[in-house]
Amino acid sequence: MTTNEYEELKNEILNNLKKERRAPLPFSSVTVSVVFGLLALISLVQVVQSASLYSKLKSGDLKPAAASPASGPVSSLPSQVGGC
Repeated sequence: MTTNEYEELKNEILNNLKKERRAPLPFSSVTVSVVFGLLALISLVQVVQSASLYSKLKSGDLKPAAASPASGPVSSLPSQVGGC
């Protein structure tokens, strides 16, 4: 192809791109911003919870939630979890 043909092809492609305007999305950018803001707030809460858990683990203040219910022999374990 010659330089002139490349220019014609380029102009044709650019004209087609200018004509093909996409329709705007049905939701506004405000909705997207609100969703991103909520996600950022949730992640901030998770960071604070993780930092709190880490400090408890580091200081040794973390205690078990409950005693272990599996105090019997291992052979009774299937009946405890609903097995055969």
